[in-house]
Amino acid sequence: RSIPLQHGFTIGKSPGSNLILDDGYTSTNHAQIGMEPGGTCRLYDRNSTNGTFANGVRITEVVLGHGMSIRIGSTELRFLAE
Repeated sequence: RSIPLQHGFTIGKSPGSNLILDDGYTSTNHAQIGMEPGGTCRLYDRNSTNGTFANGVRITEVVLGHGMSIRIGSTELRFLAE
């Protein structure tokens, strides 16, 4: 499915997350995507227990590019810029 982003988009197990991923490897407040002026998007790990991965590499922060894979817990996502 496709999910539109807004600034401060949150990912985690918390019921207040924009994208709720309820698995044993996802933290309550796992990651966040921020949007910068000009359209650049950054993915931030929010001190998760099991890490956030972009293109297979564990990150604390990364600029997202079209087609990048994101793994949070046991969930694989793909970032598609429009």
